[in-house]
Amino acid sequence: MKNLILTFILLWLSQQMVFGQCGPATNLSHQFNNGINTFSWDQVPDATQYELWVQDSGGYGWELLTTTTNNVFLTPGGVLSGSYEFYISVTCQNGDIHDSSVFPFTIPCPEPTNPLTTNISQTGATLQWTNFYQNDPIWPMGVMLAYRPLGSGSWISLNVNPYSSSYIMANLQPNTTYEWCINLDCPYFDSAPVISQFTTLQPACPSPLAPTLFAFTNNSLQVQWSSPWTASYLLEYKSVNVSTWTSITTNSNTMQTISGLDPGTSYHVRVARVCAANNTSLYSPVSTFTTNCVSLNNSAAYIRYFQLNGFLWTSGANPNGYFYGNSLIPVVLGNTYTLRLAGGGQINSGNKYNVAVYLDANQNYVYEPSERVFGVGFLSTTNLKNFTFTIPPTALTGTTRLRVVILKQNQGSITPCPLSGSLGDVEDYTLVVSPPASNKSYQITEDKIGQTQDTESAIVSTFEAKCKESVTVYTSPYDCTYDIKISDIDDGSYGYDSIYLTGSTIIRQPGIPFYVIMKVSKDDDIKRCVSKLMMRDTTPPVAISVDKMVVTFLNTDTIYFNKTGMDQGSYDQCTELQTSFEPAFARHSDPSPLFVHMMVTDTFGNRSSSLIEIEIVDKSSGFPADAEETKEVSDIQISPNPVADFCTLKGQNIHSVRIVDAVGKVISEQKNEATNPEILLDFSRVNAGMYFVEAYTIAGERRTTKVVKH
Repeated sequence: MKNLILTFILLWLSQQMVFGQCGPATNLSHQFNNGINTFSWDQVPDATQYELWVQDSGGYGWELLTTTTNNVFLTPGGVLSGSYEFYISVTCQNGDIHDSSVFPFTIPCPEPTNPLTTNISQTGATLQWTNFYQNDPIWPMGVMLAYRPLGSGSWISLNVNPYSSSYIMANLQPNTTYEWCINLDCPYFDSAPVISQFTTLQPACPSPLAPTLFAFTNNSLQVQWSSPWTASYLLEYKSVNVSTWTSITTNSNTMQTISGLDPGTSYHVRVARVCAANNTSLYSPVSTFTTNCVSLNNSAAYIRYFQLNGFLWTSGANPNGYFYGNSLIPVVLGNTYTLRLAGGGQINSGNKYNVAVYLDANQNYVYEPSERVFGVGFLSTTNLKNFTFTIPPTALTGTTRLRVVILKQNQGSITPCPLSGSLGDVEDYTLVVSPPASNKSYQITEDKIGQTQDTESAIVSTFEAKCKESVTVYTSPYDCTYDIKISDIDDGSYGYDSIYLTGSTIIRQPGIPFYVIMKVSKDDDIKRCVSKLMMRDTTPPVAISVDKMVVTFLNTDTIYFNKTGMDQGSYDQCTELQTSFEPAFARHSDPSPLFVHMMVTDTFGNRSSSLIEIEIVDKSSGFPADAEETKEVSDIQISPNPVADFCTLKGQNIHSVRIVDAVGKVISEQKNEATNPEILLDFSRVNAGMYFVEAYTIAGERRTTKVVKH
């Protein structure tokens, strides 16, 4: 009996000891991640449940958040950047209730994530980010966005939709590094900043056009090119047989002589614009030119008459026994042509001259012995003589050259490049080689050209009239006319008794389509077809300009050239001319003398140029030639910038102000005789873009700063 009583006492004591371990929760903590609150505490022995109570840190009353048997509780809610406190109420097995101490916590204001810059251009970019809380169902949070040029002081706020995830920037400066900053905008405090950088692209720097040949000798090439103005160019050249380019840095002139070359050698030439430091354009297309290999003595005899496929050229003895004609002469693969040739000077039975004709059929810019298409023939008089040759069917189509060589018979074997000093003459001409045209037959009535087919086309006949669909012919270089021949039109008519052209056989207006009817008759039956002819002018215009001109600067530092006073009667036999200048303008700070090319171009693209020497005389007032090009702009201020319509320039001792666009054109000028410290600038009449404000002081210094017009 005593043992039984002792057992009950021990059981009761052990239960009291166990119940005695239940008490307040400890090690309370709070975490917040991706919108979820995590409350946790240490597990309490013999606890039957936990109550989680929360209130604002301002003490607005406790609220029961949950009752749970776990010591961890996850829930959304709360305000980002808001301060709170919570405690845990523990219920024990014996019914006792124990409250923990109060634990304060603050929900953070998280940073936006994944900053990314895309679509970067010269003047803009797209900023992107991830805001996890922009669509929060309880309390959505927006962002604040700002930017600044790298290294500058204050941030520039951007008017961004706070709940967006991207922003498109504009009106930035080319080749400039910017940093942008984004914060989450929370009620009580903002998130830490997230900063990213990007650099806008270089200013646009278009490539020049492919170089063209201005002149050449045995050891040099003088090339020119068309390009927007720039301070310098990078020209490269190399022999077609090597891989290494040789570079030449030039000034702003668009013509360059390449010296020290090998005779009779072809060279690749290309050119790039140097727009600014570390901003060079792509190279132009490559042009290929060949130095001359001819230095002959043509004092005794020379080529005086050349006629091929409607093109005629007459000349005297050319220097060094060489002439190059750049007029385009059309030929067709596989066709046979008659070259009418005559010499001048002492050509007779005792002084015969061999004749050979070479075609650069593979267009490798070298006349090879295997490319001889005629020869060897000879001239024994100064009368016209016909030589027939065929364009090889295997020749490449496109633009190439034809070379005619005459060499006195006692001067050795005739070659494309005769021995220097030999008695002879060489002329080169430019051919345009086309593939054979497909044969097409057109049956039309004479009074309805190009409209209604002749009813005779339905009659079965044993003969046919075939006209070439379209034909390009080339003018005489002197009278701008062309005498049409049946051979120009006929494309293989057969089985006829007679064939003739109707209407006028002379074209007088280059560039205007001209329709010619060819009639083919047999046994009183007549078939007709029509050809559309277009006449081209291939003779370069003549550019006649002044040799020297004085340009005086009075109240500006930029003068644009025009034909008035510079073009002294340039002319073309057949078409109107357009006149342009390279460079297009002069500045008072340009070196004197300045050399300007006046170029005249006819409606067919034939071009010629003349060189003008410009003497620059500076008598400007307020824009002195020795004004410093650039000064630090810290002593002048312009606001607002960017500008919508008007802005104010603030500075000391400002005598005059100009607004200049990005290519140097003066938009407006104004004097400030009273040297007022504030000057109102009018941008209301200019287009959006980047401009430069140039402020000139009474001491002759120039201050320049950029302004962006919205």
